[in-house]
Amino acid sequence: MRNRYRERIDTKALRTDVGPGSWAPGKLFLLVMAVALAASMTLLLVGCGGGGGTGDSGSSSGSSSGSGTEASGTTDIANPIEVVDSVDDINRQLGLNLQLPNDATLTTCQVISDSLGEVFFSLEGQAYVYRGEHTTTSEDISGLYFDYTSVEEVALDPYVCTMEFNEGGPGYSRWYDEADGVTYSVSVESGASKDKLTDISKLLIASQG
Repeated sequence: MRNRYRERIDTKALRTDVGPGSWAPGKLFLLVMAVALAASMTLLLVGCGGGGGTGDSGSSSGSSSGSGTEASGTTDIANPIEVVDSVDDINRQLGLNLQLPNDATLTTCQVISDSLGEVFFSLEGQAYVYRGEHTTTSEDISGLYFDYTSVEEVALDPYVCTMEFNEGGPGYSRWYDEADGVTYSVSVESGASKDKLTDISKLLIASQG
């Protein structure tokens, strides 16, 4: 744009036909006009550039607003854990046979993902988690994920219990009821041993009848 305006200036008018020492007012006037035009075009270009920036900013604000609207419309994920009042509530809802020894102290009963029953209880100062779920084969449903150092199989009529544990640490015992297609497990977060897992498994199996 600046080059065009410069080309329009009559270069002949810039020549001086007066002798040395003359003031040449015509030449001075044209130079002033050329500088003014160049300054005006510069301001015009800057103004256009500023307008473009404002447009981009407005577009970005609009996008952010849209994203916020979409985020606020996101559907909340339902809580997969349902706390229930009793072990019997779990059994009725899921068709399980979770039973506690008479001396056990019940803490919490809950259903997870409409398929797994979970009972927190304590007995003789030890906290346990007792679970049951319909499965096609015996599965680890304990919810514990450790590298165990000990694996044992113990026959407790009418089942064979699989026990995995770290001595004095976490561990679990599980057995499979083929008639009902249910895996049961009992676990501890600490204090595990073969004897402790055997004793609690025996009590729970006896309570099942």
